[in-house]
Amino acid sequence: MRGFDLYQTHNAFNLHFNNKNNYRFFDYNGKTRVTEESLKKSPFRWQYAGLEPKINHLLWFMYSIYKESDWSYIPPKSLFFKGRTWLQKNQYQHPVDYMNEAVREDLQWLRSEHAGSTSLFDRQGLYPAVYQHYTQHHITLETLLLIETHIKCVLVNENSEDIVSWPMVINQMKLIQPFVEHMFDRYEFEHMFAKVYLSAADK
Repeated sequence: MRGFDLYQTHNAFNLHFNNKNNYRFFDYNGKTRVTEESLKKSPFRWQYAGLEPKINHLLWFMYSIYKESDWSYIPPKSLFFKGRTWLQKNQYQHPVDYMNEAVREDLQWLRSEHAGSTSLFDRQGLYPAVYQHYTQHHITLETLLLIETHIKCVLVNENSEDIVSWPMVINQMKLIQPFVEHMFDRYEFEHMFAKVYLSAADK
């Protein structure tokens, strides 16, 4: 039934970002136990069917909406009305293009601040400088996650004295990271990081 794949993806998002569940989107390839019969009973079945052809864009859109709402549940009606508007405005550009541009701008800013030195990863208080840049809204969460993926152990929580917010940050990052890595080619980021931050792309 047309719309079922998108319906299943939406349910998988709800399960992934609901901390009461142990479900992980990419562990199950976005599959859930929902059935076509349950889709037929949904009052939004026609919206699912109409938007399914653009499911790749919707995957990014749903991720963005969940992020902006602190990972709370998004009712289908709200999701689809916003989704339709977003798709109409951006139907000819792939969502990854926006992420590429945001990361490039972040790396340019980091280069101007750190001039290619290791100070980006120096601990200042509880956290490394790169994480402080994120909390001060200088760089995006996507850039932070990609840097952490590229350079292991940038963020370490074992020695943290902040027992309230730090574990929450780590847990949130674990939920988000698979989506960031899925949307952004790792080799592309490594090239960008070397070129923009380390100025070593041609070496």
